Amino acid sequence: MSLFFIGLIPLLVGPLLARLSLSHRRLTAAMDGFVFVSVGGIAILHILPDAIGRAGVAAMLAALAGFIVPFLLERRRKHGKSSSSPGVILMALLGLALHGSLDGVALAADSSNVQGGFSLALGVIIHRLPEGVALWWFASHSLGNRRAVLVLAVPVLFSALGFGGSSLLPQLFESSAWAVLQALLFGSLMHVLLHRPPMDLEEAPSHRWQSASFCGALVGGLLLYGLELFESSGQSEPSAERLSATNTFMT
Repeated sequence: MSLFFIGLIPLLVGPLLARLSLSHRRLTAAMDGFVFVSVGGIAILHILPDAIGRAGVAAMLAALAGFIVPFLLERRRKHGKSSSSPGVILMALLGLALHGSLDGVALAADSSNVQGGFSLALGVIIHRLPEGVALWWFASHSLGNRRAVLVLAVPVLFSALGFGGSSLLPQLFESSAWAVLQALLFGSLMHVLLHRPPMDLEEAPSHRWQSASFCGALVGGLLLYGLELFESSGQSEPSAERLSATNTFMT
């Protein structure tokens, strides 16, 4: 349960981070580097191999769908109606609800002692940093601050529903459907990583931006290393069927 509440913090501080990012561009660069390395490493080294190992081709297709569908929806929005039109807003809210539900299920995996559940939950929590910033930035510019608060409440509410619902169905984590959900989350995580941030970082001095980004990436790398040590210490006997994240990367 504690991870669920921790997972809400990045979303709830999104407005504050968005304001700080506008006045401190190096903070945005550091956060970008940290999230890219840490979430990218967790997704590629931990989430995807486990999902493919359990569900095979179905997991690959789910990962592809989780990655491509958000881009297609955004492209349709850009070439279609205004971002503040009712149809586009409804489609965005439905997407936020689905995404929030998947995040809630992922956060419940750790409390259900699912193998790799902590890695998945950690990836979800970290990726919510840029997600919270971007969500507030777009919603406040399109709808105003008051309505943006309501938009921000959508992923919070549906995360709670996903978390509570999955806790009532412990058999979910023992089925192949869980591997497909993992793959979907992998695709959505990669979409967030490659999404262009709302703030224009090119205005920041180049060398300062690169230094801040490098520092953030270094912290992300240290987090990955710590996660590897944590998971290794949690296994009394190494399994011949499961490679560590480091060995997976080297292989």
